[in-house]
This record gives sequence, structure tokens and C-alpha cells, in this order.
Amino acid sequence: MHPINQPSTSGLAARALRAAGWAAVESMGGQCISFGVFLVMARLLTPADFGTVALANIYVAFSQALIFQGLGQAIIQKAALAREDLEAAFWINLALGIAAAGATLLVCEPVARWFHSPHLADLLRWLSPIFILSALADVQANLLAREFAFKPLAVRTVAAFSCGGAAGIVMARAGFGVWSLAGQQLVVSALNAALLWAASPWRPRLRFSTPHARVMWRFSSRLMGHELVSLASRRSDQFFIGKYMDAAAMGAYAVAARVSTLLSEIVVRSLTRVSLASLARMQTEPQRLGAAFSRILQMQMCLILPLAAGLGVFAREIVLAAVGPQWIAAAPAMRILLLAIPLESLSALNAAAIIARGRPGWVSLLTCYHAALNVALFAVFARWGLTAVAAAYVLRAAILYPVELVWLRRLIPVPIFRLCLSLLPPFLATVVMAGLDILVRASVPPGTPLFLTLFYGLLASVASYSATLAILRRDLLFELWNCLKILRTRAVPA
Repeated sequence: MHPINQPSTSGLAARALRAAGWAAVESMGGQCISFGVFLVMARLLTPADFGTVALANIYVAFSQALIFQGLGQAIIQKAALAREDLEAAFWINLALGIAAAGATLLVCEPVARWFHSPHLADLLRWLSPIFILSALADVQANLLAREFAFKPLAVRTVAAFSCGGAAGIVMARAGFGVWSLAGQQLVVSALNAALLWAASPWRPRLRFSTPHARVMWRFSSRLMGHELVSLASRRSDQFFIGKYMDAAAMGAYAVAARVSTLLSEIVVRSLTRVSLASLARMQTEPQRLGAAFSRILQMQMCLILPLAAGLGVFAREIVLAAVGPQWIAAAPAMRILLLAIPLESLSALNAAAIIARGRPGWVSLLTCYHAALNVALFAVFARWGLTAVAAAYVLRAAILYPVELVWLRRLIPVPIFRLCLSLLPPFLATVVMAGLDILVRASVPPGTPLFLTLFYGLLASVASYSATLAILRRDLLFELWNCLKILRTRAVPA
């Protein structure tokens, strides 16, 4: 057995801090570039183009979860990692990637018929190399992460997303239509693999150790089920939209979901990561943990409630200004989906507190409940249009949150009545802000430029929310400002 050099524990805290900074650059950079490219291409392509690619991405996402999920985590988690472990993971991944590409060529026609999308079959054929490219990159990416080498990972993400976006935009302007989105994904996947191989010195040998493969597969198979359930929870809305509606409706929903997803990725996930680190330090002190949980929850709602409400009021203007009138069908669904963001934030903080108390299995069980209820609700509501699907998304979050709260109270003392009272000031300030935003939107003269309308709305939102919160709880306003400064500085790498 040939052991891989293990990361040194000296200066681990400093290395982890630098790694966290570059990880934030990778996440935020990738999200911002992807969203910027999306805004440009949305003006060049049709909702049906985006909808067809969204259908293809459902198939790709589930297939990749079946193939690659777990082996990468095994590389990061394994304390004593041997060269044979890496080679076993690499050759398993590559074999499965080639098998998935071949299987895609065989099943693309039935998949297209299932979704009633004749162009989907050709699109899946062209996207099939992504499985092989992903297989070539998986071991290198996780080996770099194991060694805290997040800088090359961040450079890889920014470069691949930028070049892929540029290729997609050029193809869209040249009139390639839906194929420009496929070209974008292929360029991103190819550059991703090439840059990772350039950054990582490890190379596989033509050897395969069956005992090492068994160990790696045993670990990965345990994670695969959880990832599939999580993916079913996240993608079941798109699956049933694709089944019961046309590609244009699928594209409109993708735009509506994109804004709420961006808000969730940038704000909710950032706050949850900070919260988990803070709560984990108090895991042996339930009373302190309960008090900290209540305070963090209050701060999260102070930030997320006005953001979701403001974006919801001006959803129509945001869609028109960002992607144009051909996407106006996305505005009602976007407005409803934004209602789920505060509930998702509450659920994410609950999960962080449960994990901090050492019960990750409970979170997995809750994920199963989320997936089951999502599938059931979307299967019923998808027959009545996009707004019904968006409403089902909010309904699921509202149904399950009380269950999550009951489970949480078994681990930490959370006084429900006092918790609700603590959320009253930001809720009332948000109601006042939303009311003023509606008045501003209604009083803007016809013909006013959209960006000017949004600017008036932003001024009204900031002024009314800050003033109301200052009247109700001035200390919360100061704490919110400090929280924003901390979030801004955490993403800057050393």
C-alpha cells in the first residue's frame, strides 16, 4: 500500500481560515458569473430553449448523483488515504461515467417521450460527454479539497464559468438557440477537468485494487441514498412541470426559481454556515445553545424578511428589467417562491442546531420527509400551472416547519412564545415596508423607466424598514448592521 501524504495539522486553524475564504470566492464567484451569463442569454434565447435544457439537466443531475456521489467524500473523509484508494475511486468513476454516457444514448428517446419534448433526445446525446468529463475531474477536485487547496478550486470555477459563459453567449448571438446552452455546459465541464488536472500533481496508474475499491464503495454507497433523496426534494417541482407542462412553462419557472435560489445560496447558506460554527461550540450547554439559537434566528429574520418581501413586491419590474418581456410569465411564480425563503432559512437554522447537538441522522430523516411531501404535493399541484407549483413549495415548507421545531425542542430549550415575540419587530417592520413599496409601485407614473422604479422602491424599502425597526427595537437595527459587516468581511480570503 502506498500512503498519500497526509495534511499537516500544524497551523491548521490558519489554513482552514484561508481555505474558507477561497471556498467563499469559489461559491460566490461561480454564482455571480453564472447569474450574469444567465441574464445575458435570457435576452438572446426563448423560454422554450431554457425549458428544454432544464429538462435535460434533471436527467443529468439524477444520473450524476447515482454515479459520482460519495466517492469524492470518501477521499476527503478517509484518515489514512492510500494511492490505491485514489486509483480505485478514479477507475470506478471513469467506468461509471462511460456507462452513463452510453446509457444516455440508449434512453434519450424514451426520456424525451416521457417529457413530451422531441428536441430533448438530441440535446441529451450532445450532453452525454459531461458524464465522462465529470468522472475525470472528481478525484482531483476532492484531493485538492482534502489538502485545503481551495485557491486552485476557486480559480478553476471562475475560469470555467467565465469561458463557458462566453462560449454560450457567442453561440446564442450566432443563432444556435438551445444548442448554445449545451455548448456552454460542455465548455464548462471540459475546462473544469483540464484545469483540475493541471492543478493536481496526482496521476492514476493502470492498476485497480479490489479490496480498496470495496472500502471506498462501502462508504460512498451510504451517502448516495441521502443525496438522491435530497435531489428528489430539490428537483421534483421541475420534474412534474416538465411532465405536465410545455418547455416554455419550464423555462419561465426556471427563471422564477433562479432569483429565489440565488438569494438562498448567497444569504441563507452563508448565514447557516456561520450559525453552525457558532452553535457547535455550545453543544454541551443546552441553555446557552437555546439562547444563541433564538438570537441568531432573530438576526436572520431581520435580514431575510425585508429582502424576500421587497423582491416579491417588485417581481414584475425585476423580471422585465433583468430578462425582458418574454419572461413576464415568471413574475407570479417568482413572487410566491420568495415567500418560501424565510421558511427555508428557519429550516436551515433548525438543521444547523440539530447537527450541532450531534444528531445528523435526524436531519437525514427530515430530508426524507421533505422529499416525500414535495413529490406528493408537486404531483398534484403541477396540473394547475406554475403558480400552483410555487404555492405547493411554500405549503410544504409551512407544513413541515412545526414538525422540525418540535424535534428541535427535544434537544435544546426553545421557548416558542418568546421566540415568536422576538420575531414580531422585524415582521411588523417588513409589513410596513411592503405596504409602502406597494404604494410606491402604484404611484409611479406610466412610462417611468424600470430601473428608476426599482431605485425608488429600494429607497422606500431601506428608509421605511430601518425607521420602523429603529422605533420598535433600535438595538436590532445596530446588530443587523454589524451582522452585514461580518458577512461582507468573511468572504475575503487572506
